[in-house]
Amino acid sequence: MVRLRQRCSTTALIGAPASSQCGERQIRFTRGTHPGRLWLAMNQLRTVDLSEIMAQAASALSGASGHAVKIDEMQRLSNDDRRNFVGRARAIDDRGRVRSILVKATRSQNYDPAAENALASGLVREWVASAYLAARAPGRGHGAALLAGDVSRGLLIFEDLATDLSSLVDPLLKGTAEEAERALSLYAAALGRLHADTTDCLASYHDTFQSIFGAGRPLRPSGRRVEKEADVVTGRLGGAPPVSELELLSARLRDPGPWQCLVHGDPCPDNALIVDGSIRLIDYEHAHPSHALLDGIYWQIGFPTCWCAGRVPPDVASRIAAVYRAEIAKAMPLARDDAAYRAEIAYVAAIWLFTCLSWRLEEALKDDSTWGDLVDQRPAALVSPGRHRHDRIGGRAARHQCDSARLVVRAAASLARVLAARDLPGLRGHPLLKRPRPNEKRPAGVTPPTPSCGCRPG
Repeated sequence: MVRLRQRCSTTALIGAPASSQCGERQIRFTRGTHPGRLWLAMNQLRTVDLSEIMAQAASALSGASGHAVKIDEMQRLSNDDRRNFVGRARAIDDRGRVRSILVKATRSQNYDPAAENALASGLVREWVASAYLAARAPGRGHGAALLAGDVSRGLLIFEDLATDLSSLVDPLLKGTAEEAERALSLYAAALGRLHADTTDCLASYHDTFQSIFGAGRPLRPSGRRVEKEADVVTGRLGGAPPVSELELLSARLRDPGPWQCLVHGDPCPDNALIVDGSIRLIDYEHAHPSHALLDGIYWQIGFPTCWCAGRVPPDVASRIAAVYRAEIAKAMPLARDDAAYRAEIAYVAAIWLFTCLSWRLEEALKDDSTWGDLVDQRPAALVSPGRHRHDRIGGRAARHQCDSARLVVRAAASLARVLAARDLPGLRGHPLLKRPRPNEKRPAGVTPPTPSCGCRPG
């Protein structure tokens, strides 16, 4: 679930050409997804015709169910400039059965299901993850059921879980401390269940991909090179983390060993629906085989891709981690080993540190921006008296303009606290992770002037 912010005064209608005033204007995803990861020019979004979408959805459902299906009452849910069209509709089959469905269709003009890199498409990743989970862990409550799809047109049809469901956002931003922690425990259990149900999934995930989108594409290891992200960061801040330690982090992503599973990739509170007293994770557009703790560290590092949550107090984070570890240990016994778990948390925290900064540091050092909703109005939830208001998770949302670079520094500090220095000794001396003593200067460019909101890095 994302909202988009445009850096142009005009707003394009769905499918309409971009205004000549904007030209190749780019749109940045700023809420509920990975900041800085994905940019789209308006002229890359194709026109969406609702009647055409309904006809395609009816055809796909008819083929999958073996009964003639008619689609009507389509309600657009997505913003006009979303990369995917999302709508809610009513499906009626030839037996008179009526059900509510959700339809998602790509608007990218570059969508190519036969491409070697088809998994670069979020819609393709969501399709493969949903199909994989349906086959590997049926009935385990992983997202909404995938009912049908059209490969050539890039269209998916899901069950509609309900129109009035709340998400994890509500207890975190509006609930009491007890309600927020209880909801976070359900969330951690859902993530642990997802990971435990999908261990050692690289080959079987690839088989699912090829069964839907065609054979002939090579199986590649998951992961990316952390060195590239570190280069971006050190290019702006100086310092040089040891090459051997960066290689170690990249190796952890390339081959997570017993920690490999299907990770959600963007497990934000607005992607966690509360259904019948449990959490259902939705929106698997970033799902892929990788290291479990890329998801399983979220509440310990301030929900790095999420607009609606921030730092969790350490005592609460420890209890939430215990829930997660108990669930994942059912299939990954190594998660019970405290030393092994702490070491993996350190590696993954370091990976997230470089990832987050490579996304946001350049912008943060140049410009002010608002990231999410900082809470202020209701009594604090999940926070002890005297803790700074920006550390709260519960409470009603009230937006404050806050310097992006301050948020970057706070994120780095949060991650630094998680890192086990003995496991990555070379990173301990990096200027970004060093907490200055009183009157000691920070590295140049890291600490901008105090913003008007008065917030300070934690």
